[in-house]
Amino acid sequence: MYYHLSSHIYITQFRDELILLDTKKNKYTICFKEFSELLLGFLERKQPSLEEKLSHSSGL
Repeated sequence: MYYHLSSHIYITQFRDELILLDTKKNKYTICFKEFSELLLGFLERKQPSLEEKLSHSSGL
């Protein structure tokens, strides 16, 4: 699983931690577990669910 946040910033997950990748600066940051859970919860709420995607595509 990964998220593309901007042109050069990505987030990926390894076990309980999220890793922020900055491809422009060629750096990464490993987030501690509590911050990873907070950020992942926020990102999952921002993503439309499969049901929402289907209802928008079918016009319901």
